[in-house]
Amino acid sequence: MEEAFDVLAKYARKEELEELPDDVAAVIKQMQGIVHTGGRYEVVTEEGEDGTVEVVVYTLRRSRRLGTSKYPGWERTKKLAELKLDEEAQERVQELYERVSQRLA
Repeated sequence: MEEAFDVLAKYARKEELEELPDDVAAVIKQMQGIVHTGGRYEVVTEEGEDGTVEVVVYTLRRSRRLGTSKYPGWERTKKLAELKLDEEAQERVQELYERVSQRLA
């Protein structure tokens, strides 16, 4: 799911995002804004016991310290969004991710 959000933020077209639930599309549009301005973000996902997936997006900044991000030299600065995706939303994200990936191949 982390890779899906990353690919959609970098390569999905505006009209493609309209197929996603509104809250998911809004977060991906924010991520696109970060990408276009040269910023960086980190997507963290965690599966719930009830079949949902929790997605948290953090903005990042360069850091000389070890940092709090999985990316060396970067640390988390702000929690941009927190989403809880049910199975239907997960399927819609996955389908769009697959279509965008095929277009890029």
